[in-house]
Amino acid sequence: MYSGAKTSFLTTSDEREIALQFINIEAIMENNLCKTSVHQIYKNYEEKNIEAVYTFPLPMNAVLLSLSIQTNDKKLEGVIVKKEEAEESYEDAVIDGDTAIMLEQVGSGLFTMNVGNLLSGDKIEIIFTYVELFQWRDDTLRFFLPTTIAPKYGSFNNIPLEPHQIPEHDLMVENTFTFTLKLFGDLSNTKIDSPTHLIKSKKFDRGSIITLQNETALMDRDLIINLNSSTMHKSYATFIKHKNEYIGIASFYPEFKQRMKNKPKIINILIDCSGSMNGDSIQQAKEALKQILNLIKNHDYFNIICFGSTYEKLFSKPLIANKNNLEEAKNLLSSLDADMGGTEIASAINELNAHKNSDKIQEEVLLITDGEIWETKEVISIAKKTTNRFFIIGVGSAVSESFLKELSYVTGGICELVTPKENMAVKITSHFKKIFSKDIKTPSIDWALNPTTTIKPKFHNVFNQDTFNVFAKFKKKPEGTIVLSGDINNEEKYVLKVNSDQNSFTNIFDSHEILPRLAAFYEVKSISDSNKIAEIAVGHQLMSSETNFIAIDIKDKKASQLPSLRKTPQMLAAGWGGVGSVNEHIMRGHLRTSTSEELANWNELDNPTFKRNKFDGNSLEPPTFLRRQNNSYNRIKQGALAEHDLIEFINNFESIYLSDNWLEDLNLYPESDFYSFIEKVINKFSNEHLSEQYILILLSYVLLFSKEYKNEFSKELKRIVIKEYRQIHDLSSEVMGKVKFELRDSLSLTDFRVSNTLESFRR
Repeated sequence: MYSGAKTSFLTTSDEREIALQFINIEAIMENNLCKTSVHQIYKNYEEKNIEAVYTFPLPMNAVLLSLSIQTNDKKLEGVIVKKEEAEESYEDAVIDGDTAIMLEQVGSGLFTMNVGNLLSGDKIEIIFTYVELFQWRDDTLRFFLPTTIAPKYGSFNNIPLEPHQIPEHDLMVENTFTFTLKLFGDLSNTKIDSPTHLIKSKKFDRGSIITLQNETALMDRDLIINLNSSTMHKSYATFIKHKNEYIGIASFYPEFKQRMKNKPKIINILIDCSGSMNGDSIQQAKEALKQILNLIKNHDYFNIICFGSTYEKLFSKPLIANKNNLEEAKNLLSSLDADMGGTEIASAINELNAHKNSDKIQEEVLLITDGEIWETKEVISIAKKTTNRFFIIGVGSAVSESFLKELSYVTGGICELVTPKENMAVKITSHFKKIFSKDIKTPSIDWALNPTTTIKPKFHNVFNQDTFNVFAKFKKKPEGTIVLSGDINNEEKYVLKVNSDQNSFTNIFDSHEILPRLAAFYEVKSISDSNKIAEIAVGHQLMSSETNFIAIDIKDKKASQLPSLRKTPQMLAAGWGGVGSVNEHIMRGHLRTSTSEELANWNELDNPTFKRNKFDGNSLEPPTFLRRQNNSYNRIKQGALAEHDLIEFINNFESIYLSDNWLEDLNLYPESDFYSFIEKVINKFSNEHLSEQYILILLSYVLLFSKEYKNEFSKELKRIVIKEYRQIHDLSSEVMGKVKFELRDSLSLTDFRVSNTLESFRR
């Protein structure tokens, strides 16, 4: 294990030590394949056992390969199992007092590390590895590593995140990392630069090594390293034998004549003017718009739509790009600001769908945004229904890469991410060529042998000087030339030939392990059947939406109590929302300290994931349990309790169970039926010598495993109920079965529809 861990404590704004103490990242690259190892060290400085939870970003196409753990005295290896099985094993271990480690994918490019029952003074070192295929674009290969999750707009109710997985931000925390990148083969001779960090590089016997100029860097922005070469051979094909078949990868870098089409287009320019764009991002957006207006041809039509909580159109409909109309658009630059509230991208796209301008002229969308929203699936679904291609410019220091790239791919466009210190003019010029140049919409691959399976991107046009990766499986090894062909804009034929097995990779990679799992990863991305995804992912030991990594350390000395939850806060992205700036006051490559005025403004923002340093306690409403005597609810319906009664009972189980006067607590208002319900069950089973506490525990247990109510239980409350249930030793299984059946029947659980009425309670 890595021995360079720092000993200083990382703390939050409330002076609490953070369990996650150290992150080291090491990567190796050859051709367009990269393998990255992430080393995290967790330590519990508290006097009680804790559960450390860290939600973090990875590249959208990261293929996780392994999870290794070093505890105080053991080395463990994580195993991929179905998600439900992993979650059950993890919870059982935590409740039993053992230490459990679970890594799960909670969204595209979003992961959560769970370290349950980290005992006082214990340290755990975790290393996970992943591989990914990068794409050459023009003459640049871009290494991309996200380090923080920027605050996002939208409701948590519509996203598949549990409360403990939702990222929190702390303005006072400083998470840091160390970094090394080794380049092998021809990559070591490329021109290297980073627009985000101060780096240094040096040659060694087999390649080049890149490190941070300073020992550490803050985790407040994406790490970008550009590798530039106009001479390096960028296409290749290779095959390996795996079990009883051959698996091949062909990486094509097409180069065809870049003749700009003279046919007019309608360019709808969508500009994000929401509050998150304040500061660096809106300045980038202004510069992007300025360059775009200089590139539009005078026979094209255009319009500008600024959006936030609402949207505003510059013109009622797209107008010809003559001198007067372009001048009016340029005047907009002086007043453009991030002052339009939330990020309602969907409403702006719906406006385009509602007003189709012409069937004769092709419409394109050029979207400028940081992409910081939660409801990404809704936006992608709306965009897929349009006939427009989305060419996206993602701006900011921690862009939502997975969302913006998927949005562009499913519509047949391209996404370009631009950091605050990159040359916007160069990026826009290159991006604009893609809008007006030709592409191959339906590429075909001739492998010189019929494959049993072909795996290629579900949505992806082939653009000039833009890598296109394809996998295939065969009964025997193909020999000869692999050919990419297709019609460029249905006008002319293009053919690219690649010879197979050109020593594409040296022995720095175990290609016999990596290529089959890469192929399986892309195969899973094209499947919607959850059972099929789980089957492939478990078979190839892949992280997916249906599988998790899990490892259990069975302790000799077990935790005597359930752990306290400790979430690792995120750093605020540099320059996000106008707090700090990447382009100003940079010292040692780090974000400048925010002013007291900026901190005060942040405290006033309505951001539920932001850890405030102060709040007005008088402004908070009293708990629901104490307010309910002032409310009126529907009572028993067809022999079942009102839904609200049960939800309140769930969320107050612990305080009720520990109370000496719990029956009185359940009968806080005259119309309550809860007391009579409990009394009815107790009387029915009085001859079984059931105590009132047993009834409470069994009732909670039944609700916990009911389809209707299980999501109303917080993570902590689930554990309390299960632990209490397991400690009932003096009831026979027959009696417990009778009571649980009675409770299910009396509650008529299948008749209820549950809403997340107490979402604020689940955190």
